[in-house]
Amino acid sequence: MGDRNYFIILAIAVMLAIQYFLSKHPNPFAALIVPIIYMIILTGLFIFDIIQHVIVFLLLLLLGLLYLLREWFEAQKSLKSK
Repeated sequence: MGDRNYFIILAIAVMLAIQYFLSKHPNPFAALIVPIIYMIILTGLFIFDIIQHVIVFLLLLLLGLLYLLREWFEAQKSLKSK
């Protein structure tokens, strides 16, 4: 794995951690910031040729957004049950 791959993994891990904490916030729109930033960062990585394959870009984008949305739904369900 090259340095580029470590940067991609680190960026994804940071986004997921931030999403976890923002999803617990009572304001449901606070966690909307993270998926937008995630899309912008991944698009930038693709534009600047850090992510070199379209399929890898689309998979990272789709899987990351699905995970972020799942975290948000679970946190909102948890907040409503309290």
